[in-house]
Amino acid sequence: LLKQINNKQESAARALASAVVPPAIPVINNKLEVINSAPEIKINSIPNKDMIQLHVDGAFRDGVYAWAFVAHINNIIIHEASGTGNNPEFAQFNNIAGELAAAMRAVKWAKDNQYNNCVVYHDLQGTGYWARGEWKRNNICTQKFNSFIAPYVNSNFVTFNWVKGHN
Repeated sequence: LLKQINNKQESAARALASAVVPPAIPVINNKLEVINSAPEIKINSIPNKDMIQLHVDGAFRDGVYAWAFVAHINNIIIHEASGTGNNPEFAQFNNIAGELAAAMRAVKWAKDNQYNNCVVYHDLQGTGYWARGEWKRNNICTQKFNSFIAPYVNSNFVTFNWVKGHN
């Protein structure tokens, strides 16, 4: 199994070098954004596309926010993506911008890949509250996030599950 995983990782690295960058989500698209995306790993034992689990996280340093997500089914990683942005409209909110960008991209990826349902695990407490409209959206970042994610929440495509950070 480890040999298979290493071979898949080497194949993924080669494919990544020639990968086409997916279109950015319009809400956070800007010319200075960088996206790193590993190709989807296809494993025959993956069950149907009823549910996928998505772990998201964001970070911030020196005026740049970063986002990342990992998609898995039954602890088998099937996709991962990450990127950075320095759109001033969002960067002023530090790691919040990264966390919300990760959640948007992860949910969009799941929908684009025809999953029927997904769970987003996040460590920023507000993510789920803003998505469901339970917390006020007092700034452009949380407003844009809610506008983007609300249709997915309202159609029961996505649920949010807060996990304590650094655990």
